[in-house]
Amino acid sequence: MTTSTKRKRINFLWIVSIEALAFLLVVAASSSAQVAARRLLKLPPFTANKGELLQKLRERKFQDLDTLLNSYQAGFEQNPLAEGNIANAFEAFASLDPALGPILDSGTFLMPAAKACSRMSSSEAPLDASIIAA
Repeated sequence: MTTSTKRKRINFLWIVSIEALAFLLVVAASSSAQVAARRLLKLPPFTANKGELLQKLRERKFQDLDTLLNSYQAGFEQNPLAEGNIANAFEAFASLDPALGPILDSGTFLMPAAKACSRMSSSEAPLDASIIAA
């Protein structure tokens, strides 16, 4: 192998190594920026466990489910930055599990949601096409 071929290989390896290092630095900087932003805004941690909520729904433990959802709502009322936590909790009910359909359609489960809507002012109440059409 000639000296120029060795230099070319070494130069190529240096270039690849530097690009890989630059990529890692960019990834590390972006993730630390996200952590720093959460700390700066003092965002509360997400505590809503979708699996736990769905399990309580499957077991028809509506009182426990209501207590959990009300605690997330109370946390949001104390700190509006906790909105992500309550949104995360309610995303659990967008499950594609067909076994949850009858439970979600039953009037028993709608009680906590009805209480939450009754606490809202009329300007904050969600628009539901089925309510308007009725």
